[in-house]
Amino acid sequence: MYFNDDDKRMAILGEAAVVLARRDKEISVESLLNQLQIMAEHGGNAERLAAIADTRNWLMKLRGISSRNRDEPAWFAENRGEGESIFLASTNRNDNIDDG
Repeated sequence: MYFNDDDKRMAILGEAAVVLARRDKEISVESLLNQLQIMAEHGGNAERLAAIADTRNWLMKLRGISSRNRDEPAWFAENRGEGESIFLASTNRNDNIDDG
């Protein structure tokens, strides 16, 4: 089966994310970079190591995006009325969740 570079990158990234999630670790650009480094240190064939290196390089480009100032965007603040609340996700769910 043929995988293009994006497919390989996403598969490697997904593998790193699953490892972090199973260990109840935060999944962030930094934690993914660290996990990819660990994966590379554990070895593998040359193709796998190249795919991990490519994924790390791609992810490092995103490092700046995740650390940008997270202040409220101006367009968001301008469109909000005085005292008005804006919810990005619905909190009125009718799911039957068993808490016990």
